[in-house]
Amino acid sequence: MSGDNGKSGRGQITAHLAAGAAIAGAVVLLAGAFLFHATGNQAGLTVCLTAAAVLLPVTLHSCGEEKKRRLANERAAAAEAERQRAEAELAEAKEKILRCYGLISHGLRVPISIIMGYADILLGKMIADESVRDEYLRKMGDKAAYINELLTYSLLDLKPDAELRSPARQPFELLGLLRGIAEAMKEIAERNEIMIYLVSEQEEIYVKGNSIGLSKAFYNIIENAMKYMGRPGSLNITASLLDEEVFIAFKDDGAGIAEEEAEHLFDMNYQGSNARNGHGHGLGLWIVRTEVASHGGNVYAKSEKGAGLGIYIMLPLN
Repeated sequence: MSGDNGKSGRGQITAHLAAGAAIAGAVVLLAGAFLFHATGNQAGLTVCLTAAAVLLPVTLHSCGEEKKRRLANERAAAAEAERQRAEAELAEAKEKILRCYGLISHGLRVPISIIMGYADILLGKMIADESVRDEYLRKMGDKAAYINELLTYSLLDLKPDAELRSPARQPFELLGLLRGIAEAMKEIAERNEIMIYLVSEQEEIYVKGNSIGLSKAFYNIIENAMKYMGRPGSLNITASLLDEEVFIAFKDDGAGIAEEEAEHLFDMNYQGSNARNGHGHGLGLWIVRTEVASHGGNVYAKSEKGAGLGIYIMLPLN
């Protein structure tokens, strides 16, 4: 730094001297021009030429120094801008990795719990019927496949071109997806003395979207209900068609929360007053809102103390 300061000081002194010489030369030039004009004396012309001979190289030198200083300043500004850009990209990459870690860990918790539950039942030799044992093994395989797809889907966000990438949208049968999730969560729900019911007037509802992303959202809603209902009860899931949209409701009869809190449930890192000892990270319903929005839908919550909580989703069929 001291060397740079010395160079800067010498440059400033040189610039001041050059400017002084230029001013002096200009004064002499003006004086000679005035003398020649007033008297017609050859001496005035000589003074003018002498002053010009002195002034021209000094002025050129001054312009050269100014150009060098300007280029140096531009290079320094460009280097600083590049440093700031690199720091911003590094901070963004770190934030993306942390967010992805949080989403993956949150998304894996439920399917891993389901697999562990089935494994405990099978290892405990509580099921004698081979067909039931095979069904449990099939469900464990389904959850393992879901975990694999979830990891693939979540890790897309870490790719450099993630902002240009959109999840695959394929037609799938929504009621079948909801039935599978409700069935998978049944064991965990019953341990919490909660019953899950799925009701729809339709036999099938086809939508175009990313079934893995929506599965993650539906799992989070059900898990959220089981954690925060605060008492035994039921969770009713309904799905119905409204023009070109499907309306999905998740309504529990738990303890509920204040109406003003319901407005913030989908905010990132928000935890309601019914969160027990800081349990959870406030990501589950934020993920729900993100996934629903990525499908062109919207989600909202309604609740009041003592009257349970309802989470309502509107999704376009295409």
